[in-house]
Amino acid sequence: MGYIDAQDIGRVAYHVLTEDHHKRATYYLNGPETLDMKEIASQIAEATGKKVRYVNLPSLAFRVLLRITGASRWLANGLVEQYAEVVAKNHDQDLNEDVFRLTNHQPRSFLDFAKEHKDAFLS
Repeated sequence: MGYIDAQDIGRVAYHVLTEDHHKRATYYLNGPETLDMKEIASQIAEATGKKVRYVNLPSLAFRVLLRITGASRWLANGLVEQYAEVVAKNHDQDLNEDVFRLTNHQPRSFLDFAKEHKDAFLS
């Protein structure tokens, strides 16, 4: 998936909301690379200096873990469904330049995001 940093989404929103020529336009926003869950775990490990391993839990175990840690039934069911789709499919997403074209700013990589937020990953 071409995960995108919320800051990049905010930059795009600023331009779309403050410039006149975006009426009825459709943009497909993505980050600069496509990553699977194992690659994300690897980049979090690189950013934090800690070993991180992605484990694809069975749906039932994932749902129970979410509920035990305080997620509502609605949220747990939604996350289980969302992640099952993300993991099961080879999305093979086409990356585009919409973020750069709209903001004149390269979208941030997941690794840069992980490095900036490494304390959150470590806590």
